[in-house]
Amino acid sequence: MCYSASWKRDSVPEHKFDNLDVGQFDSKNIWTKLRYRTIFLVLLKSTLVYIADIVTALNLIVFHGKISVLYVNPGKTYVGLPTYDSIYSFTSSNYAIYIFLGSIVISFLLLIRELKKGRDIIRSRDIAYSFTSVVAYRYYVIKDYHYYCFFTEIDRVQTFADKLAFFVYFTLKDWKRIIFAIGPRQIINILTLVINIPLSQNDLQIYYDTITGQEDVGTPAQVVALLIMVFSSLFFIISALIMLAAVLVYFPLLCHIQGNLKEYCCYKIDKRIAEILNMREQMPLAASREVSSPPVLEQRFPMGTQSTPPIIYNVSAFGTSQNSISNK
Repeated sequence: MCYSASWKRDSVPEHKFDNLDVGQFDSKNIWTKLRYRTIFLVLLKSTLVYIADIVTALNLIVFHGKISVLYVNPGKTYVGLPTYDSIYSFTSSNYAIYIFLGSIVISFLLLIRELKKGRDIIRSRDIAYSFTSVVAYRYYVIKDYHYYCFFTEIDRVQTFADKLAFFVYFTLKDWKRIIFAIGPRQIINILTLVINIPLSQNDLQIYYDTITGQEDVGTPAQVVALLIMVFSSLFFIISALIMLAAVLVYFPLLCHIQGNLKEYCCYKIDKRIAEILNMREQMPLAASREVSSPPVLEQRFPMGTQSTPPIIYNVSAFGTSQNSISNK
């Protein structure tokens, strides 16, 4: 059952970096600094992936490279599936090369599109859009560590529904790249792995002999390429399953938020920023009230009353005597 979206009636101002001093969010926490270092590793990994795509495209176009790396199971088949020969003929054909090249071109087109959108968001100085844009987010956190601390503060407190909304948004945000840029290549890689699966002890011996140079089926570099295909295919399968889970959650989530998912995420970000800034403003006010207010001294004896002299107990070995100071 869907409910009305109360968040649409809540007025939350938009926030920009022009009116914010991110230096006040500096964090000395060692774990925050370590997580900040991982941003550079992720950026390096993404750069190496695009470099690998360029090298692969040049190998296919200039040097007329082939997709398949080894072929150790000629004539074998699974029940109900095409023969290994037919799969090999497809993966080594020009059609597979064109699909591979097309997916690489699409990946760079999507990258250019994201760079343009990120540039516009950076120029707008809008905080919520910067948080939801991968390009703008990485630009700001690499520019200054304080931006990362500020974004971490935004992401610190979230309800389960908010975490679910952000998970679905950021996962489905990448659906074009997964389906059109990564998917076709990985399907070809999986087909290549199928025809190279070692089904017997003899197949394993062929791999071993290839690595050691005793077999003329392929080269050690091709075996390494095959292992890389295994890991990349596993990551693709995991990413596809995560995206499938996000799709299944997406429709119930839309029923819950009753609106655009990106608009809802930006609303939550702006609301969280308003809470953070409000807390920051209240902290110096509370401190100033503590300093300006005079200390309240406890009045032991009310005005107009006479204090009762204290009583001293003298304890001896034979008994206890009670004397007043005024009686001495």
